[in-house]
Amino acid sequence: MNNEDHSLRETLADWRVAPQTDAGFRARVWQRIDRAASRESWPVYARRHATGVAFALGLALVAGGWFGRTYAHQQVKRDRDRLAWDYLASIDARYQADQFTRQ
Repeated sequence: MNNEDHSLRETLADWRVAPQTDAGFRARVWQRIDRAASRESWPVYARRHATGVAFALGLALVAGGWFGRTYAHQQVKRDRDRLAWDYLASIDARYQADQFTRQ
C-alpha cells in the first residue's frame, strides 16, 4: 500500500495544469456582472417600449374579441338548434318517437 501511495504522489506531482491566460477575462466578467445588475424592471421596459407594448396589448384584445365572438355565434347556433328540436318534439308525435329512439 505504501508503494501505491508513492506512485500516486509521483503521478500527482508530475501532473500540472497550465491554462492559457486570457487578458480580457476579468473585463468580460465585470461586463456581464454590470449587465445583469442593470437589467430594467417591467414598468421601465414598458415605458421605454410603449408603442410596442400598446400594439401587442391591442392585438391581444382584438384577437380575444374575435375569438369570443366566433365562439358565441357557434354557441347561439347550437342553442337555437336544440330549442327548435325541443319545441318540435313537444308538439309533434313523430319527433317524440324519434327522441325516444335516440336515448
